[in-house]
Amino acid sequence: VDLRNIALWDEETELSFFIGDPGTLLGSVHQQRGGAKETKVKATRLSGILRDMPEVDLVKMDIEGAEINVIKDLKESGMLGKPRQYIIEYHHNMGGERSKLSSFLKDFEDAGYNYLVRSFYTETDNFQDILIHFYKVD
Repeated sequence: VDLRNIALWDEETELSFFIGDPGTLLGSVHQQRGGAKETKVKATRLSGILRDMPEVDLVKMDIEGAEINVIKDLKESGMLGKPRQYIIEYHHNMGGERSKLSSFLKDFEDAGYNYLVRSFYTETDNFQDILIHFYKVD
């Protein structure tokens, strides 16, 4: 297991990360999803981390709204297909943005992954955390 205390993004930078009141678990790179308190965090590319590893069995991502940016970088760098599996918490319908789920799934399909999706909803147009398990079939 390789744990790092750093944010993931599509470039080496410093990001604004918004967190909720103490005692809540709210946090996101999107202010409307996080909270009122802004903090700066160092961010790096996951593609650079994966490039330096001989093999990767599993990447677990719960990166609070940054998944589109990180997967875009992995695809562009040719690193998307390196891990055997991903488990990603995908943030859907965040802040009224247009849905990008189909293109997100297509990137993984094109890289040779199958997937399982878990979610629940109570109302239309609500924000959803969707858990997606991507895996390669040998």
